[in-house]
Order: sequence, then C-alpha cells, then structure tokens
Amino acid sequence: MEKRKKFKDFSVDLKEKIVEKHGQSQSYKSISRDLKVPVSTVHNIIKRFTAHADLQTQGTTVSARTISRHLNEKGRYGRRPRRTPLLIQRHKKARLEFAKTSVTKPQSFGQNVLWTDETKVELFGKGHHGTVYRKRNEAFKEKNTVPTIKHVEVQRCFGGCFAASGTGCLNCVNGIMKSDDCQIILGRNVVASVRKLRLHQRSQVFQQVNDPKHTSKSI
Repeated sequence: MEKRKKFKDFSVDLKEKIVEKHGQSQSYKSISRDLKVPVSTVHNIIKRFTAHADLQTQGTTVSARTISRHLNEKGRYGRRPRRTPLLIQRHKKARLEFAKTSVTKPQSFGQNVLWTDETKVELFGKGHHGTVYRKRNEAFKEKNTVPTIKHVEVQRCFGGCFAASGTGCLNCVNGIMKSDDCQIILGRNVVASVRKLRLHQRSQVFQQVNDPKHTSKSI
C-alpha cells in the first residue's frame, strides 16, 4: 500500500497547477480528479496559498521565529497536546443529557452515589516519557531523568470506587482487565464499599462508564 505523501513532498509545479485551477473557479473535487490528488491535499495547498497571498498583499514578510516570539509574548507556548477521550456526537449528546437529568436532583442524591472505574498504572514503562526543561550539562541530574530497568515492563490495573463520603475498596488485576475480572472486582468491592462508606443500601446508585467490559451480557 502506497504511503500518503506529505505536503512538502508535492512538487512546486503541481502546487502551481492546483492554485491556477482554483483561480479559474474550478471546484476542489474537479481539481482532485484532474490532477489525481486527494481532495484534502487540494484544500490544504489552496489554504496555504491564500494565507501567503494575503500577507504578500499587505506587504508583510515574517519568519517562523518571529511568529513564535510574538506568540510567546502573548502567553502562547508550544506544548504537547493533552490526551482526552475520543467523543463522537452521540457520546457528547448522552453526556449532556446525563448532566441535565442530574443537575436538578437534590444534594442528598449525590451523596448516595458510588462511582466506579479502572485505571492502568505503568512502572518503568513508556508512560513516563515526556518533556523536561533543563540547563546544559544537567541531562543526568535525577530530576531530569526517567528510571528504567532492562527487559521488564510492569503494569497493574486497579479497580476502585468512591462516593461523596470518601474512597471505597481497591482491587488489583495483573495484565489486561476483562469482563471476568470486572465481575470479581464488583463482587468484592461494591457491597464492602457501600458498607465502608455508609451509603443507604436500598437507595444507593451504582455508577460506571459505558466501557464494553462493563456493558457485556455477563456483567
């Protein structure tokens, strides 16, 4: 399978042809079909050309360093993007509806909810890698290093819960957590945590995320 070309891999001649056809009011799809390039590529090339042309029209010439410096002056700095769950429109709608149905409930309702979830803890693995800001010749100072060990990657998955009154019981699973593991954790944790946190057993609400291992028929 042929790899998709990056923007810089396209020739100047091809970019000029795309811009020329766009100037002749030809649609993106038509340009894509004529020159045998993806529509997304046509869009990106025209977008970059338009931005560059606007600057030239204003008689402005700037370098990447100048742009970066001005962004820094405005309090904008380059950072690695934070990882967040991928939410499609259906997920967003469901979350909004859940919030709407919960916001009108009395405070006493929230005090009787048991929230459960799992998390993976990785020791000496890739999860610790990130960015550090250090001075020259300080690469091996302890605060600027990540501890590693050879040929060992230790992972543990923990299932736990909490309520307004505190944290409940915690269970550990070696490896990847499956539905069977969830059943064991629920059997050990839920009733014991309800008692520990002194929740009202007849009216307490058990809350978990819609993970497939939580919504399987066995669960």
